[in-house]
Amino acid sequence: MKAGASKWVGTGKLENLDSWTNRVYSGTYVFGAKKGNFKLTLH
Repeated sequence: MKAGASKWVGTGKLENLDSWTNRVYSGTYVFGAKKGNFKLTLH
């Protein structure tokens, strides 16, 4: 990693594993000093 760079770390759960078109990965993330929620959806 370059000096001054931050890692993006996400922790969550994967839902709808039986579906190829409606999978959802959601949870929380940490990026440097910032924290928040995220939701990724595959359509």
